[in-house]
Amino acid sequence: MKLFLLGLHVLLCASISLGAVEKVLDINAKNGSIAAADEAWKTEVSDIDKEIDKLVNQRNLYLAKATRLQNQGDRLQFENDDNLIDARRAWQQAQIHREIATRIQEEIDILEQRKQRILEAHGVLPSAKQ
Repeated sequence: MKLFLLGLHVLLCASISLGAVEKVLDINAKNGSIAAADEAWKTEVSDIDKEIDKLVNQRNLYLAKATRLQNQGDRLQFENDDNLIDARRAWQQAQIHREIATRIQEEIDILEQRKQRILEAHGVLPSAKQ
């Protein structure tokens, strides 16, 4: 009988330890998925930042081209009558480049809003609704 009780005690302790081990494994698995989710939004924010940097560079390139073309058109209008057509063409190209820069800025704004929503959702920034 003592042997039976001793065996039962060992079995009970083993099952309690297995349950505790299973709980620890479950907690670690959940922490792993939380860590993976934590890394996922941080990676997404990093990707958004890279895309914003790329778009800002593109926008600045188009604005610089627009300025160059605007200046070229301004110079051409005073050189002689034949250059007035070239001046108008340069001004039109400058306007096209400014419009492209405006569209790029709209994309940047959308990405900035998306980044802000992600940061607010993860408690990094205070919510704008407050």
